[in-house]
Order: sequence, then C-alpha cells, then structure tokens
Amino acid sequence: MLTIAIYDRDDLGGNPSHEPLCEVEGCVVRHDGQRLSLLEEVCKVLEMCLDKYSTPTPPTDCFTVLIKRSRRSGTELVARIDLVARNGRTNASVLLEHGECVGVESVHVDPDDDAATIVLQIVKQLIAKGW
Repeated sequence: MLTIAIYDRDDLGGNPSHEPLCEVEGCVVRHDGQRLSLLEEVCKVLEMCLDKYSTPTPPTDCFTVLIKRSRRSGTELVARIDLVARNGRTNASVLLEHGECVGVESVHVDPDDDAATIVLQIVKQLIAKGW
C-alpha cells in the first residue's frame, strides 16, 4: 500500500513536522500479477484519486510530497519530492528509494491545479524520462 502525503511548506529542506495538506492511499497491481515500478504505481494511484476526488490547491509556492510503502514488516519512505510552483511553472527535486536524486525540468501548471494534479504531472515527466 502506498501513502502519498502532500505537505505545504514555507521553505524547502528538513522534514515536514505538521499535518499534511492531504494524503492519498492506494495499491495498484497489473492483471498479469507483475509489479509496477514505484513511479508507475504512484501515477496510477494519483490518477484513480483524481478520477473521483479533488485535493486542495497548495496555499504557498513550496510543497513536499512524501511517498511511503506499507508492508507487513512496517512502513518505509520510498520517495520524496520537493516542489516550487511559481509563475505557472513547477520545478522539482526528487529523491528516490535507492538514493537517486533527480531534478525535474520545469512543468507548466495552471493556477487552479490542485496538489495531486501537480504531483501527477511531475511523476509522468519522470516516467517519460525513464525513471
């Protein structure tokens, strides 16, 4: 089970210590039983969420996404995305589960895009780039 927690931030860095703006939980498996990559699963969970629900629009320019995977043995942080959204563009820094750090090219966002929509755009760009 994935938990995608989106936190509003006044600045980037450190760990969020307050309640998230929103959390999305879910798990996706293929019909053939093969596992999706982490980013593919995050993408599918966000798409399913956005098909039925909306999430808040981030109140500030900076926000952080913590993605955790729950298993029988416990919960582990598998990715962190730090985002800055200004003037219709979003830049992101992504730290993946194996210590890989990826910078994401600027992505266009609309002023009324909600938090999950913005994160989904970043994740789709990562998948398109082969991560």
